[in-house]
Formats: sequence, C-alpha cells, structure tokens
Amino acid sequence: MSFLNPIDKDVVGIPPPSKHTVQNPQMRGAFPDKTESIGSSGGNTHTKAQSILRRKLVRCDQRCILSGTIRQTIQAAHLMNDIRDLRSKANRLLRSNINATLIEVHEHNQLDIYGSYMLILSPKQLSQIHLALRNANTAWEVAVAQDPTQAREIDTRSAPYAVTEIQLVILQQDAFLPQNQPILILDFSARSIMNASRPSSIVPSGNNWRTYRVDPTDCTRLIDKAISAPLPPIPFDHRDKAAGLSPFALIVNAHFKIRGLPTNHPAFVRWYHILEQLVTEIFYLPVTFQDPHRLEVLIPLSVDIPTMQDIDNMDMDF
Repeated sequence: MSFLNPIDKDVVGIPPPSKHTVQNPQMRGAFPDKTESIGSSGGNTHTKAQSILRRKLVRCDQRCILSGTIRQTIQAAHLMNDIRDLRSKANRLLRSNINATLIEVHEHNQLDIYGSYMLILSPKQLSQIHLALRNANTAWEVAVAQDPTQAREIDTRSAPYAVTEIQLVILQQDAFLPQNQPILILDFSARSIMNASRPSSIVPSGNNWRTYRVDPTDCTRLIDKAISAPLPPIPFDHRDKAAGLSPFALIVNAHFKIRGLPTNHPAFVRWYHILEQLVTEIFYLPVTFQDPHRLEVLIPLSVDIPTMQDIDNMDMDF
C-alpha cells in the first residue's frame, strides 16, 4: 500500500500489519553478549546499515521514550518484523535465533514486554483522522474513476494527521509492571521527547522524576503515586517537521497489539473498534485502482541490499 504526499510528491509506502503475535525467541535461552554476525567470514556489509535503520524505527515506539532514560530496555518487536531486504523475506518473523542475534542485546533482552502496552493518539484525534480518511477515500474513488493510477493524497504533517502528542495505554498490567512495581518517568517539561532515546550529558535533577504505578481503578493507565494524577499525554515534537512521527505507523502498530486481546474486555472495546475502523480506511483500495508500484513495500535507501552470496551464507532458521 502506498500514498502520495501532496507537498513534495513523494510516494510513501505503508507495510501491511503483521498477522502473527511476535514472541521473544531468546526469552528462555542465553543472550549473546553482543550483536553477532551472520556472515561466514565473520562480517556482513549490511548489518551496520540495518542496525542504524532499526534504531531510527524503534525511536518512535520504545519504553525509553516514556521513561526518558536509555537505561530502560528498548522494546521493538513489531517494528523489527517490517524490516525486509527482499520480497522473499516478507513473512520473516523474530522467532528464530538468527533474527534475534541481528538485534542488539539491549533491544531484544525483554521483547516480551513490548506487547504489554501501546503508544497511540488520543481517542478524539483518532476519530478526526477516521473522518478525514473516509472523506479522502471517497475523493480518491472519484479520482480513480477518471485516472486508474491516481494516488491517494494525504499530508500526514497537517491536521488532523499531525502527531503532536501521544498517550500510553497499558494492555497487560502484569507484563508491563509485574507485581505493581513502580516506574520512574522524567517530567515531560524537563526534556525533549526527540532526545529521550539518546545519551545526554545533562543529568536531570531528582525533582524532575516522578514515580508512577498502574491506576487501580483503570488498569490501562499510569497514575502519579504522590499526587494521584494520571500520566499526562506525552508531547511529541521534532526539529525536522518533514520527518515527524507517522500517525499511520502508530495506528497500525497499536492495532497489531490490541487485536490479540479479548475483544469484549471493557477496557479495550473502544480502542479495538476505532482501530479496526482506522486500519480498514488506511488500507482501503478502490476496485479499479491500478497501483504503478504494485503494492511494493519501499525499502529505505540507507539499507544495503544483500548479495546472493550474503543470502547463501545466512544460516536461516525460520
């Protein structure tokens, strides 16, 4: 699936949501002490490029974006699954050891926690996006009737799509904070969210840290232990407005996580229905549409495509 950004006319690819529950393949085994190479000669030319790409992807959905410190283990299962070098790897999962070793140890050390929460837009903004998508799809269908190759034009950097804040929704309380243990969160006004996942030479004072626990009256949110106030929305800002966080990435990722939960759970019914509706609109396709890109997932230029020799040397166990 792809859509056309009307500002710079770039075609933006959207990978389809995964239909499998991602599990930590090394949860019961020993963890490698460093990222292991998969090449027969002890090195692989595209491993470094993939590592950089993974870091860019997980920066948008990880536990340290919430806590404000890189000491919190990064969680990044579903986003890892969408890094695909070749079409033959389209269904590659993280269940095998070879895929686990491609992820830095601090990233896959606790991947089982990754599915215990989601970062998503507010219900109000999601409703606005749903309405805007329906209108965009209606206009797209009319345009395709005139030109079968006409792309859907959506500017995700403008309202109502622009991401200015996100909120945490806990999906599995016991996995996110076992035995109701607390989590320290840096006051959002004391740091920039875009730098939350990077080392900083400035150490925030102790007064900027707050202790949160799961709200006993609402298991989907955190509450400040000292003042009994819920965790506020997380402000999101980026110096490069053109590289802002995609609302579709948040929606598809959240939908992937919540679809594995009981759909009749009262805490998740509202989320489940609106995310289902949004994913339907995001991946809507007019019957007569002729996609010149053939629904291909576009590969970032920073990723080196492996040679056939690289592939032959990979000890894959899918």
